[in-house]
Amino acid sequence: MARADRMSKTSTVKAYIGPTLQGIIQGGTVFSGGIPPKAAAVVAAYPFMAGLFVNVDNLAEARKELKRAGSERNMLYRRAKELGGNQDV
Repeated sequence: MARADRMSKTSTVKAYIGPTLQGIIQGGTVFSGGIPPKAAAVVAAYPFMAGLFVNVDNLAEARKELKRAGSERNMLYRRAKELGGNQDV
């Protein structure tokens, strides 16, 4: 497979880096071809949650940002945790 083909496939693969939301989505889950309906419903109700779904191409950098206190992703994570997430960064 050519590098360009691999890159185009990985850019459509998303990882959820937020806290586990029981019965909806588990932290660290990777999705290919879109997110499941329950997770999509949460994003529709709480649009900030979209920031916790990242392209796997950017996963390492997103995880670093998540751990950086005061960063945008860190704040999104904390907001998600207030919705009932039960996982620490």
